[in-house]
Amino acid sequence: MASSCYVVPQKLSLGGSVAENWSRFKQSFEICLTATGLSKQDDHRKIAILLNVIGEDVLAVYDTSGFTKGKNTYENVLCKFEGYCAPKKNVLYERYLIYNRFP
Repeated sequence: MASSCYVVPQKLSLGGSVAENWSRFKQSFEICLTATGLSKQDDHRKIAILLNVIGEDVLAVYDTSGFTKGKNTYENVLCKFEGYCAPKKNVLYERYLIYNRFP
């Protein structure tokens, strides 16, 4: 990062609650970008910083999940990770599970 006095976020863990881990990682990363002044950089550089910090396991997901297809903006990459880590829930299926559970 730009200065060693700032804390770099921990790598994103794909274990446990991935949605919660993603939410924490994203918040920490955004704070880090703002604190270091890197939030004003171009998208290409912010994506490179994100991929450098996020961890090798998640980088492998980025490489194999079609993330690199097309022109990526920083916001687009964040949305793709959001979709991977916290996919939308099927509300009807969730209701079905609730109504059909046994006492």
